[in-house]
Amino acid sequence: MRLKARAVGEPTTLHVQTHGRVSSPYRQFYRKTIQPKTRSLNWFHMEALYEKVGRITHFYSKASVAVVELTAPLNRGDKIVIRGSTTNIEQPVDSMEIEHKQITNAQAGQSVGMKVSGHVRENDIVYRVKPSA
Repeated sequence: MRLKARAVGEPTTLHVQTHGRVSSPYRQFYRKTIQPKTRSLNWFHMEALYEKVGRITHFYSKASVAVVELTAPLNRGDKIVIRGSTTNIEQPVDSMEIEHKQITNAQAGQSVGMKVSGHVRENDIVYRVKPSA
């Protein structure tokens, strides 16, 4: 059991934590004020630097080609970042194809094949790097 010290300006209630769990009367308060929400902060930070353009739906490992379902337009030459639980790839869009035909730009709602420089996984998110102002 661990007692948390009260800082100046905090409520006078005592928060008791036992083995990583908070006693039931204080659980809601603890979740709202003390526990950091790192996932949402990381997501917010990502959205400030990058624009989400799609997600990986399939990966062909021998050809190193990913199928990307687009949610925003994407052009050849755009710099993209692919992020997932074990993926962190940053590269320019060098090659994009639809039905084995090279294209220079793709619209939202299309699925495109894209050459990638590393191993990606299904449901990894594809972001376009926003141009610096």
